[in-house]
Amino acid sequence: RIIGRDDSVSVRDINAYVRPAVTFQLLLDLYDALEGLQLYLHCFPVLEMHRQFVLTVFPEDAPLRPLMLCVVDLKMCRYANVVNLVKESRDAWDRAKPVVESLPASFPEFEAYLDHVRSQRQGLEEAPRVTTPKGVVPPPWIINDVVVHIVWADVARECYLRGDLATARELAMEAKRHAVTHGDH
Repeated sequence: RIIGRDDSVSVRDINAYVRPAVTFQLLLDLYDALEGLQLYLHCFPVLEMHRQFVLTVFPEDAPLRPLMLCVVDLKMCRYANVVNLVKESRDAWDRAKPVVESLPASFPEFEAYLDHVRSQRQGLEEAPRVTTPKGVVPPPWIINDVVVHIVWADVARECYLRGDLATARELAMEAKRHAVTHGDH
């Protein structure tokens, strides 16, 4: 349970995650801090909280949900391997592998989204309202949304640390292209 101002909030409560993008970034920073201190066993409770965050914030049909769970599984795979939990590492990789392998094929789906972001950033008064197979494209300035290129960048990092350099490069290049379009570079 997370202690709030007047009461406590469960990690399974949507009210615990008022700003999902900030929560995601803070979790990544916490992993980095724990890794820097070589406290890999301490990462496991954080991974479980991360998983609950994803399951709570992202509905089952949300396009980012499998990708966000993939981030958790890739980290679990690496941390379990470091502390010699071979079966858990293999199980986490088995869950993450299909998602990682399907990512490059999903890049063309984001072209309409990038065009929409470009037109909004250029200041066009009537930027075309874009719909993709997965729904209406949100405006790029919404701060509460987790943006896909930030998640791709973390998946690319995990692939790099795993030794899958070709996938890491491909994901990093696509994440960079989206970041430049968003002005996040």
